[in-house]
Amino acid sequence: MSWVALSLCGSVVGALVNTTVRQTITIQENGSASVDAEVLFENGAGTDPPSVLLGRPIGGLPVGTFAADVTLYLPKNAQDIAAETSRPSPIRVAQDLGLATVTGSIAVRGGESTTLTVTYLVPDAVRTVDGAEELALRVTPQPTLVGVRFQIRVALPDGSTIVSAIWSGATISILILDAASSIRSIAL
Repeated sequence: MSWVALSLCGSVVGALVNTTVRQTITIQENGSASVDAEVLFENGAGTDPPSVLLGRPIGGLPVGTFAADVTLYLPKNAQDIAAETSRPSPIRVAQDLGLATVTGSIAVRGGESTTLTVTYLVPDAVRTVDGAEELALRVTPQPTLVGVRFQIRVALPDGSTIVSAIWSGATISILILDAASSIRSIAL
């Protein structure tokens, strides 16, 4: 999953927003994966006085508000896509660059937080590669001044055991032993 946030405000408040991407990927026995993804925006900006950093009140948004259209890029074969923001706003499900996308509008006042939550199903997510079953997950962050915190949880079928985990560049490979005693490789 990749994401981008296109700022809608005329200030640099985005530099004061901490972003956390949380994903829970549940591997089903049939090799599909159900995904719950949440992007949390925590705005550490103040709310006064108006400035170049905090902006000015615009369109009903108070000083220190971070407003953006946030787009999550999902696997092209994602199904059963559902999304919501913690504060009601328009949500659009579409496609871009051959991938499924979800776009939500967010507005986070100074000192507050908001989320964009997306759930979806990826059929046949587990594939056989070099004799091992593998789930490939690529998470591509948007460059920010303070970085993005990622929290990724993979839930395996009952009876599965993680054999090893290897970090290599931007990929984490996890070898698991499932209930049938076959080894699976999960690349994150």
